[in-house]
Amino acid sequence: MKKNKWLIQELLEFRLFREREISVIELVFSFEYEHQLICLRLICKDVSSVQIKEMESHAAGSGIVTIDPAADGDEGQHFLVEEWENQTFRFYCRQYEAAEKKEAQNGTAQT
Repeated sequence: MKKNKWLIQELLEFRLFREREISVIELVFSFEYEHQLICLRLICKDVSSVQIKEMESHAAGSGIVTIDPAADGDEGQHFLVEEWENQTFRFYCRQYEAAEKKEAQNGTAQT
């Protein structure tokens, strides 16, 4: 499986869902692709090893978000998800889902 990478323009949402420990992290960020602004909702499930720092100071800035497959021995496949440039967040997840929305020219989102 290959590494996914996005050069983000703005981190729009960062949500943590937990019962006892953090189990789901949801990210929404915008990036430009072929001269169109795209909003991506990334839902990461069964997360572990969560590291978050200075989230508010980097929310409006750019950065690079990557998802990198990382085999972890007998326990199966994990994905390393991190904001690479500023090291704002870093965590592992067992699965993730991505849904894109294209920005229309008048500023409203389309699916």
